[in-house]
Amino acid sequence: MTRRRFFLLRLADNVRAEATEFKTAFAEAPEPDLKWDVLGVRSLMHKTWWRLMREHVEPNRLFWAVFLGVLIGLSPFYGGHVIAALVCAMVFRLNKLAIWLATNVSFPIISPFFAFISCQLGHLILEGSFLPIGLTALRAKTFQEAVRELFVYWMVGFPLHGLILGSILGGVTWRVARRRQREVAEEAAAAGPPPVPVQ
Repeated sequence: MTRRRFFLLRLADNVRAEATEFKTAFAEAPEPDLKWDVLGVRSLMHKTWWRLMREHVEPNRLFWAVFLGVLIGLSPFYGGHVIAALVCAMVFRLNKLAIWLATNVSFPIISPFFAFISCQLGHLILEGSFLPIGLTALRAKTFQEAVRELFVYWMVGFPLHGLILGSILGGVTWRVARRRQREVAEEAAAAGPPPVPVQ
């Protein structure tokens, strides 16, 4: 068996295991106490949220979820971020909510700024200098040429941008999750073992 085939089979196993685990946990999720529920939509949303808040919440997995989410969010493929995030979460068995939230790092107000940084990094990698800004640089090329070059610079620069920003935000997430993990362990130790039921 070649390494490529082994890798693909391993990924397929991860996806099947993730789907099975999610289905099982969803079925075991507690039924919410709702006063009204049209066609079971609210119950479905509550149980889905309950599962997403508890799946793959280990600090290391949350780090990678945020890291990959930021990397995807900084890519120029708007419209495909959610699909890419869901695929990565299924393949690598990461928290779906965390990776989706991380893709929103480039929300509309700040996305032009992040795109500008990625283009600058891409120009620095390819040309050895930062991208010149000014009317002179814009007038030297047609609109189509400028857009094409900026897209190339963006494609080259966003992985490095994602590596830096994803590591920072992923590290912060890891630290918060690690602290929460310790707090939960300390609370459990202080509470002592659960009482043994009398038969």
